[in-house]
Amino acid sequence: MDDEIFSTRKLYEALQAINLSYNSNKTEVLEDGLTWKESKIKEIVGDQDVDTNRVAIPFYKKNAVPGKDLAAGYVIQVDDEILISYRGTIGLSEIANDLRAKTSPIKLSNGENINIHAGFNDEYQQSKKSMNAALYKMREMNNSIDAPITFTGHSLGAAISQIAALDQITATPKKTFKL
Repeated sequence: MDDEIFSTRKLYEALQAINLSYNSNKTEVLEDGLTWKESKIKEIVGDQDVDTNRVAIPFYKKNAVPGKDLAAGYVIQVDDEILISYRGTIGLSEIANDLRAKTSPIKLSNGENINIHAGFNDEYQQSKKSMNAALYKMREMNNSIDAPITFTGHSLGAAISQIAALDQITATPKKTFKL
């Protein structure tokens, strides 16, 4: 990918990744024989011959059932970059967490403690382990250990992506991250 801070292509990829997260359980088959999910992934990465299972890995909140519950987000390999996308608020428990504006401590990967929005912290903690596992798997499968990472999300997902980026930056300060 190019080194632009902002490009319409990168914005499009981020928006489509969020759309994928919101609709991760769609199973309809389109005219071209692809599922909606496969079609959306190929739209993001721009390669019609790509193995969608190799470039887009869903991650889930604790106690979620893959295939039944919506993914919390996706780790997506786009060219030489990794895109981590979080969906926004769905359901009453997430609305309640959106409204829990008091602060709570979070221990970052470097051991530092900071206070952040309690509800956003809870939502991040529920998907952190799964997101890290998906990120590790993506890096391993595509030999992309040093790939720059872009974090994105919608609504609640935007807040969670900021926390995830901060946590990843403190864990690996020499890597390139973008929000």
